[in-house]
Amino acid sequence: MASAEMSLFELKDRYESDLNVRFTDEYLEVKLADAIALIAGEHPTVATRLASGVLLEANYKRVVADTVFRVIRNPGGFASEGEGGVSYQLRAAVASGEMWLTDRDIKTLTGRMPSDKTKAAPGSVSLGIEKGWA
Repeated sequence: MASAEMSLFELKDRYESDLNVRFTDEYLEVKLADAIALIAGEHPTVATRLASGVLLEANYKRVVADTVFRVIRNPGGFASEGEGGVSYQLRAAVASGEMWLTDRDIKTLTGRMPSDKTKAAPGSVSLGIEKGWA
């Protein structure tokens, strides 16, 4: 997947502001490596799709960047905040600091929606078990 490696420079270009105001390059490099490893580990077909051109490099890089940005845009994990009575709600998936892929990201990377995982892959066969004579 060397052709689709994403640099820190490319990550910074995709952000709407200056990432170095809040984060060091070392921290951003780790988060970038984490996102790439997450995708490669959970969806090993991505490398083949990139090599064949079915998955465009720009789309891959967008998903990698979005995965990083989900963590760094909202490190507190807030879903909503109040002011008068001081209240807030956290989104568990974001507040955990854990990287995750949306269903749309998975569709972009693999060409299949996550709900399609339960269906048999093309060209595969499933066999039923006969109970025999009753």
